[in-house]
Amino acid sequence: MIFSAGEVQVKQWNIWNILCSVFCIPALALLLFCSAGCGSPKEENAVLLARALERAKEADWKDALKLTEAAVDQDPSDAAALIFHALALEKTLDQDQALDQAAAAVRIAPDDFIAQYTLGRMLYEKGKYDRALAPLMKARRLRPSDANTV
Repeated sequence: MIFSAGEVQVKQWNIWNILCSVFCIPALALLLFCSAGCGSPKEENAVLLARALERAKEADWKDALKLTEAAVDQDPSDAAALIFHALALEKTLDQDQALDQAAAAVRIAPDDFIAQYTLGRMLYEKGKYDRALAPLMKARRLRPSDANTV
């Protein structure tokens, strides 16, 4: 089939678009990723916590504990890391340290349902009913329809 010059240009432009989408866009994404910390020695907390979650799903709480500890060490003000670390400590039978981490999460994020609920549940399970009531009631106020706080 014979193409006119205009059709050839359109066809070449489409090939250019395909090449850009295959090579340029991923290269740009990689550049943006690297400018946000690629190659830094520390993994971001979100990555550490995602890896810890995978370990926890496999019931490997010792590795989950190491990963959550690294996340807390890296950012002690990350309430999600503190909560997850508290859960990993609880699963590895360090109840007192777990309570400390849950309490730290509540101090950092007092309006976080999970932090309040986790602290209240841990206190309740340790038989500290009088201390468990306040965080559980706060969790109930934060999420009144949650079945865990009923």
